[in-house]
Amino acid sequence: MKPIRSNYSFWLIGIVAFCYICVRTFTVAITYDECWTLFGYARTPVWDIVSYSSPAANNHILNSLLTKLCIQFSESEFAIRLPNLLASILYFYAAYKISLLYFKNQWQQLGLFTTLIGNFTLLTFFGLCRGYGLAIALMLFSIYQLISYSQTMRKRQLHLSLLTIALSMYANFSMMPALLALMLTATFVSWHRSGKLLDALKLPLLYSLAIAAISAYPIYRMVSMGEAYFGGEKGFIQDTVYSVLQGYFGFWAIFERPGITSYIILALIIAGCVFTYRNLKTSLTDNIRYTIPVTILLVAILLINLQFYLLGVKLPVGRTGLYLFPLLMLSLFTLFSNWKNKYQTASTALCLAFGVLSIFNVVKEANFISTRDWWDATYTKSAIQYIVAHLPKEEKGPIHVMGMFSTDNSMNYYAERLAPGRIATIVKIFDADTVNYENYDYAFIRKDYRWPADNSFKIVQAYQDSTYLLFEKK
Repeated sequence: MKPIRSNYSFWLIGIVAFCYICVRTFTVAITYDECWTLFGYARTPVWDIVSYSSPAANNHILNSLLTKLCIQFSESEFAIRLPNLLASILYFYAAYKISLLYFKNQWQQLGLFTTLIGNFTLLTFFGLCRGYGLAIALMLFSIYQLISYSQTMRKRQLHLSLLTIALSMYANFSMMPALLALMLTATFVSWHRSGKLLDALKLPLLYSLAIAAISAYPIYRMVSMGEAYFGGEKGFIQDTVYSVLQGYFGFWAIFERPGITSYIILALIIAGCVFTYRNLKTSLTDNIRYTIPVTILLVAILLINLQFYLLGVKLPVGRTGLYLFPLLMLSLFTLFSNWKNKYQTASTALCLAFGVLSIFNVVKEANFISTRDWWDATYTKSAIQYIVAHLPKEEKGPIHVMGMFSTDNSMNYYAERLAPGRIATIVKIFDADTVNYENYDYAFIRKDYRWPADNSFKIVQAYQDSTYLLFEKK
């Protein structure tokens, strides 16, 4: 987009958000699952990645393939996180374009744009080597293209929409409800504009078959090996809606009563859906752009619950439900976009209020060292750096380091990069109470683990108010 004067606010917010993500790609220690992607997939042949040779849900295929491409140049944190960092630009662009299609008033546009990108959990995943940020960026771009198609009827935009939603699911299989919902919505839009159902079915069906052809076997492998174990079982509101909203609001007092908060926000979103469909009576063609995100959301929710109650598929929670956030916010903003002219002042105020709230939530949660989903990895780099700095000058064979289950991958990554061959492979420790510390030269543990005997080890480093401790053999 051309940086004219009226776009300065969008550019400023987008650049600040991008810089925040970019800095974190350097400063946040690599996490357990990122290392798993690197060690278990990116370093393997392409066929092993796409065929799910190692059938773990951690293999987000498109992300693994892009990571494999990046490590041909470097295996640094920045290099393996680069695909998701670049995906954030696509997400910001789609958010900006949708805000222009939703509103004519620039303040309302700015409120929607800021709300869509003002989610600290989403910003976190744009700075990690995982498939979630990549998948959500592709999904929002797909929605933008479908909205544009509903206005122009250009087939190129429909192709782009269907292609990017297919790639979105290839980046993360949890996107399946969104993919099916968008395919159905795209069929309806084409049918409405052309009046020919069979013609409207052709492209969505073609792309659906294409993504099914390359995803069916990996999904079968994952399910048959019991890897689809992550998710909620209480209910859609308690698990999915609450966790998605918590990822937006963060951990503050409002969530001491999560049921009340979830239902209030959900009530506003439902109101937006109702207003959208009521306005279809006036003009379906003029209002169809508002129905697209709403319909995708409602169909996705229906599919999620059908999977849960009929097939026993666990409900999306946290990062696996993060893709619902932009759909929820777009559905909420349809409430503001469809208010009559005499309520425009109130509509503008509410749009800006959500934008300010989004900025507040991000600033409150922002940091440059950690991520909540893999908190234990925060100080692994610092621990390995200390160990490397105190390695004996004479090489007498590799030293042995004990790490907790959730830190072994990260510590191996830094040991491999900072002192190749000097530190023995750090193995997974599932039960710290049975560990014989005498077999190790160092131990990196949480303070609630069983400590090594005082007469044989000493604490040499303490992190986060002594929550994490590094012991060295005397």
